[in-house]
Amino acid sequence: MAPHEKALFAIFGLQYFLDDRKAALKLMDTLNLSCRIKSKRDSGKFCTPVYSLAKSAFQRVIKSNGAQQWLKQHRYVRSGLVWLYAHDLRLTPPNWIWLKGVDRTLFYALHRANTTKGFIEGAGVVAVARAEAEAMRFGLPCPEPCVDEAVEGLRRDMLSLGLIWDEPQPDRDRKRRILTNWSLTDDILPRTPATDNEF
Repeated sequence: MAPHEKALFAIFGLQYFLDDRKAALKLMDTLNLSCRIKSKRDSGKFCTPVYSLAKSAFQRVIKSNGAQQWLKQHRYVRSGLVWLYAHDLRLTPPNWIWLKGVDRTLFYALHRANTTKGFIEGAGVVAVARAEAEAMRFGLPCPEPCVDEAVEGLRRDMLSLGLIWDEPQPDRDRKRRILTNWSLTDDILPRTPATDNEF
């Protein structure tokens, strides 16, 4: 897990796995306040929390039985965090606005976790989290995401809305062959045989 993922996991896990909302809110506030500390680590800029403040909470959460089960049920950390956040934790996304500069995809995925708002940047993460949740509900193994089907589904949806046109795709290999198998001197400027009576 990346440092920002560990920090969010500690916040969400304190409330979800250990039922300690007070500690979760305190950790969230501490991380937010640490964004106001300028240091060499951030090149003198504000906005990145001191992730080490969440280390002890992370260790406490990761040792819980619920967290161990969570690790087995989710293929990706991002989808697991979205799944956790979707359990009505009542921790609003503006409380971690710093995440937008660190992991924009996760930021928008968390915004969309349990709402009907649509942000395309986090759509893939939310879709994987929902697929994993359905697999858990039916007692199935964790599914592997298939990107080809997702891209084709998005294309069909955009076609039905009239956002794109169904045009045949160009033969990129043919275009590549044309671009690489020609010579300016041989194909464009034909050479004439040299004669002895030139200058």
